[in-house]
Amino acid sequence: MKVKFWGVRGSIPVPGKSTVKYGGNTPCISVANNSSELIIFDAGTGIFNLGNEIINQKKYYNLHIFLTHFHWDHIQGFPFFAPFFQPEFNIKIYYNTVNGLTAAKAIDEQMKSGFFPVKREEVFKANVEFVDISSVDEVKIDVFKIRKIHTHHSEGTYSYRVNESGKSLVYMTDNEIFCKREEFHPSLESICELNADLINFTDNADILIHDTQYFEEHFSEKVGWGHSNNSAVVYFAHKANVKKLFLFHYDPGFNDERVEELLTESVGIAENELNGRTEILLSQEGVETEF
Repeated sequence: MKVKFWGVRGSIPVPGKSTVKYGGNTPCISVANNSSELIIFDAGTGIFNLGNEIINQKKYYNLHIFLTHFHWDHIQGFPFFAPFFQPEFNIKIYYNTVNGLTAAKAIDEQMKSGFFPVKREEVFKANVEFVDISSVDEVKIDVFKIRKIHTHHSEGTYSYRVNESGKSLVYMTDNEIFCKREEFHPSLESICELNADLINFTDNADILIHDTQYFEEHFSEKVGWGHSNNSAVVYFAHKANVKKLFLFHYDPGFNDERVEELLTESVGIAENELNGRTEILLSQEGVETEF
């Protein structure tokens, strides 16, 4: 299984000199093996570069886009995904309907004339199919098996687990790992008590890609916003027996140096408090990991 990061930033794209190392595009990752099927999670601005690579490679023509939710930073790359404009591509978009809002409607809303110059039906030439998976336990695509679970974010937000040939990847962006408000520093006991369903879902994953938008020191101001602090994420990954944790969905205010501080602090927590079973890394735009 190969996973590649195309967008790792949360909330809003932040291009520029201060984010050039780790990237300023909003969430998008791809998962592949040697089959003709390409799995894509989220359609933030990072999907633009992925689309161009797909066109240039001429390798994948069956594309499967799984959306975690419809917040702007996770869908704003849709109108700029090049395969939509080519008739040789078959594209399935998997989503959860939220209060009557479907993926088709979300795309159409952002491509209305007041926001975009052309409508979807006028310019999309690929064979596009929308698949509501709200009542489906598992999606099978070639050798990939993909399961979902609701996260602690806005209504209808999903996390996904991909299993393939004995390997597993969990993509859990936009999730607030619950902690007890009275705790200055999260404890393993409270993490387990308040996040048991997500820990079970993530258990023994080879790779966990998790929202780490905040440092613990700033989290008290953001409780309830649907994102996690680095201390809670490290504890969560440890309890779930994760082999590799990739920090993800960086705050748009973090420059490259601040992102590296996030890693240093997180590794310190793992080594000094938990004996460091989980390897902790930074998600970096354009970098591919094979496992």
